[in-house]
Formats: sequence, structure tokens, C-alpha cells
Amino acid sequence: MQHLGNGSKCTVTSLDSLNQLISKYGKSVLDTIATIQKYGGIVLHSVDATTLDKRFKSSQFDVVIFNFPHSGEQRVHINRVLIMDFFEACHRLFRSHVGIIHITVKFQAPYINWRIEESGTEAGFKLCKTCDFLVLPEYKFQTTVGPSNATSAPQIAGKEAGLAKTMVFKSIIEEQSIKQIQPDTQQVEIEELFERRNVAREKKMWKEADDIKTVLLEKYSVVTIDKHDSPSSWTYAREARGKRQRKSRGKRSVNGSS
Repeated sequence: MQHLGNGSKCTVTSLDSLNQLISKYGKSVLDTIATIQKYGGIVLHSVDATTLDKRFKSSQFDVVIFNFPHSGEQRVHINRVLIMDFFEACHRLFRSHVGIIHITVKFQAPYINWRIEESGTEAGFKLCKTCDFLVLPEYKFQTTVGPSNATSAPQIAGKEAGLAKTMVFKSIIEEQSIKQIQPDTQQVEIEELFERRNVAREKKMWKEADDIKTVLLEKYSVVTIDKHDSPSSWTYAREARGKRQRKSRGKRSVNGSS
């Protein structure tokens, strides 16, 4: 955030509580938190990356960054589940708009066996690009075990940084999802006309009811089929014509063969 100059739209999270962070990494954690807050960032603890959609509002974020995800266990299948659950949570988080995900891992075993790209695709994300992990001078690499595993920036900038890659994904909003967010205009208009027609019939305003029926037929090709008209009882004129034509052809075929 110091390089950006403003972190007012940045939220930094940790799975561990504040006390757990201090226990693992020492009180230097407090300096890091203070720096983030100094530039306007928000720091939240005990945040599970696999339930982001339950913790935050859908419109709250455009980009989610997950650097070096790990379940804490050296089991490929467990980390695959972590990645899949993370992508699915982000899919729900971005349900109303296009979102971006950055995932950084080492491009070597066992990390390359976590099916990251496949999991993203299955959750509705497209891999846009893969690039080198940007290592800032202040960066220190640490595992979830604790401070004894801390690696300084010069070290990671060498061999470790060369293995780390950032995969950038973009969410794909399906056509059906868009329809659920933005209902079809014609559908809404037809439902409103049916409602108006039902009200007119209840009030015995027969002319107005007939006029609405005409609009439904001429503008939308919707034919009402019984006295209990409702959107669920619609039939379309073109479908009715198709049935009549098929029935007519069937009669001609029978007559011709007899």
C-alpha cells in the first residue's frame, strides 16, 4: 500500500486470530498491522478464505489475492479441496459482477499437482495470465509454522522467487446468472399485463380486459386459454399454429394412404 499511496480500499485478512499471529510470528506483526492501517487499509482476523461470501457483501471487492495458499498439511488432496472451496466462495462473492483472483504458488511439486487452473475453470473462472511473483524489498517469506522459518527478501528473491508464479483469473458471469440479476423486460411486461387483466375481470371491466388480451396477442403472441388466465397458463400462437399444421399434415397422410 505504501507503493500505491492509498490503501483505503484494501482489506487484509488472516485465518489466525491476532493472538495466534503474535504467538507464531512475534510482536513484529503489530508493526505490520500498524503500517497497513496507516495507509488506510483494514485488517481483519479469523477470516476463512473458503467462506468469503458469508463474511463479505457481494459488491465489496473486485479483486481477491491469495498468496501461497496452504492447508497446513502436506497432503495433495486436502490442498486441492482448499483451492476448490476458495474458488467456489469467490464465485458466490462475484455473483453480480466480474471479479479478479490472484493466486501465487511455487511452480513445482507438490503445488503444481493441486489442479489450480482446473478448479478455477470448474468454479466459473478463466485463467488470463501467469506471471512472476512481485517481490518487494520489505517482503519476508514465512510458513504457518512460525518465525523460525522466516526467510529474508534477498533469499526469496533468488531461488524461491524464481519458483513463485502468480496466476490471474477472471470470473465469467453466465448468461443465466445475468438473467437472474436483470429479469427479462418482456417477461416483466407480460406479467404486469396479466395482473392488470385479472384486476379488470374481477371488477367486471370487460372492455379493458379484452383490450389487454388483444395487446398480449398482437404484441407478444400470447394467447390465454381458460378463464383462470395466469402466466403459468400461457401458450404461444406460433406453438399453437405448429400443432395445427402437424395435425393437418397427419390427417392428409391418413387420407392419402386409405
